[in-house]
Amino acid sequence: MSKGVALEIVGLQKSYPDALALSNVSLQIENGQAVGIIGPNGAGKTTLIEIIMGLTKPDLGSVSINGQDIRDDANLTATLGVQLQEANLFPRVTVGKYIDLFGKLYDTQANRDKILADLDLLSHVDKKFGDLSGGLKQRVLLALSLINNPDILLLDEPTTGLDPVAREDLWSFIKEWHVGSRTLLLTSHFMDEVERLCDRVVVLNRGRVVADDTVPNLLSHAPAGKDTLQSAYSFLLEGVGHE
Repeated sequence: MSKGVALEIVGLQKSYPDALALSNVSLQIENGQAVGIIGPNGAGKTTLIEIIMGLTKPDLGSVSINGQDIRDDANLTATLGVQLQEANLFPRVTVGKYIDLFGKLYDTQANRDKILADLDLLSHVDKKFGDLSGGLKQRVLLALSLINNPDILLLDEPTTGLDPVAREDLWSFIKEWHVGSRTLLLTSHFMDEVERLCDRVVVLNRGRVVADDTVPNLLSHAPAGKDTLQSAYSFLLEGVGHE
């Protein structure tokens, strides 16, 4: 895919009775970019993902995929790959049956066996989802998000609760998948994850974008002698009055 805007978000506003989730959020994400969305709990990260997916309607603003507004064509969201932070799958259904079921939902399908092999799931296809370890469950969810061969992948806290080895394995696969022209949008609380997988970082706080830059440029915000993304992130939140 040639360079261009894969995902355009313009003036998103979303309020709930007890909170402002997003306030005038605008982003342009180019084809092939890997963008990390970071921020404290309640910053609006998951709401942003849900609006892009079409699960939540914004009060104001728009989302376009490859130049087309998702309000004009609901099928556009079917071109996305999505791994949510939590997924309530039936525990007694096997991995293989889930892969086959999700594949039938889309006109375009990826190579089933290749995805299973790449995620080291071939030996688990006959196992029930509920019997899998946390790491294997996350791999299955990632496999399901890729079954429609998406050009844009949305990952919402993909490695929460995983041990260090499982996290490294998942990072390696995501990094390999992203190489080339595919687009990645990732929310995370882990700075090492963002540094490993993303070339651009957006910081959300209280529903607003407070920074949008490359990792090296964000590091310039860190206090002297503390040139880490975590230090830069903390400094930026302090600067906007994070509580």
